[in-house]
Amino acid sequence: MKEFAMTILKHSIWALLVLPIILFADIGKITVASGDVSIVRGQKVIKALSGSPLEEKDQVITKSGSAQLRFSDGTTISVGNKTTFKVEEFIYDETKADKNNVKAKFGVAEGAFKAVTGKIGKLNPDKFKLETRTATIGIRGTRFLGIVPAKGPETIACTYGRIVLTLKPIEVKTPLIAAQPQGQAPAGAQSGATPAPVQPSTAPAPIGVQPAPAPLVQVEVKAGEMTTVSIGKIDAPKAYTPTQINTLEKATGSTDTKKSDPASATTSTSSTGDKKGGDNGGGNNNNNQGSATSSGSSQSQTGQTASSQSAQPTQSVQSTQPATPATPTVSAIQAPAVNMSAITSAISSVQSTVNSVVSTQQQQTNQDAVTKAAIDVAYKNKDFEALAGYLNDASYSSLAASDINSIITTAVSSNDFTTLLN
Repeated sequence: MKEFAMTILKHSIWALLVLPIILFADIGKITVASGDVSIVRGQKVIKALSGSPLEEKDQVITKSGSAQLRFSDGTTISVGNKTTFKVEEFIYDETKADKNNVKAKFGVAEGAFKAVTGKIGKLNPDKFKLETRTATIGIRGTRFLGIVPAKGPETIACTYGRIVLTLKPIEVKTPLIAAQPQGQAPAGAQSGATPAPVQPSTAPAPIGVQPAPAPLVQVEVKAGEMTTVSIGKIDAPKAYTPTQINTLEKATGSTDTKKSDPASATTSTSSTGDKKGGDNGGGNNNNNQGSATSSGSSQSQTGQTASSQSAQPTQSVQSTQPATPATPTVSAIQAPAVNMSAITSAISSVQSTVNSVVSTQQQQTNQDAVTKAAIDVAYKNKDFEALAGYLNDASYSSLAASDINSIITTAVSSNDFTTLLN
């Protein structure tokens, strides 16, 4: 009997020691912590160090410095200075990983972040979400980053794959209006003051009738594009420049951008274009636009000179001989006035068209430089996943296929079986 009691006691102690580990298992860790970085876990504030474990509901706060987080599925999150990042929910078990048993939900209340998705993004992209103050970001095998300021528009960019931004609905609070007793004047009426205007209140929907849901606003952002998000509005995505993406990279505190993000390689490969046009917002584009403007200006001046000359009225020609009552004075016919408004409008239209064509060509040139630089980095790192992503793009499929064939040929000749298996 005594031995039985001791056995029960041992099992109870083992359960008490192991159960908390099972319930609060580590889901990842902080791989890099630089500066003043802390983990808020319930009511505790823990100083974050390289190797510190992470749990669900943890908040990582960088008062100064930066940090990098790596989760058990391979997802990597980099956070920059003055950033508040929260692990809302994370479900992943390597032994039971399938599309119905995984989930990742993160939140960024403020600051800069960069995300490189892991196995959850591959198994079930719909189960990976990152929320900011104004939008929810869904992914499709993606690398993305952004800045969430305390106030003002947020900036989100996608460097690989694509993301879908869903605008959060605006909460409209209807003010409560106190009912006045019957026969009593509104407050301020008896004293002679002007009563405050009463705002109309939206009546609730009748019982059994559901109010119409707010329209769902979603915008897709592809690799090489960025957008800004504010309360109730998502701007149309546009191609980012090397300078813009480098600014975002620096804000997130990313240290090894070449391995984690192909598009960031444009820092080195596009430096020439950066010096010429990146820092000045696209110098080549501005020069071309300037040329178009000068051309339009010269045309306008020429048109104005010609029109002013043709618009001069001809002086009335009067007879030098004394007029007789039977012969009235005859005036010459005046030339019709030139429609300067129509000429100016036509010149402006031509100038606008030229500027638009030049801008489109420059954006395409920038995009080509970014994509080719990314493919080059993927080739050097033997990143088959990244190269495979470019095979679907008709503009770059031949380049990506050539790189893949080159890697395979080199691996075969050198008996590099690791590369061949990848």
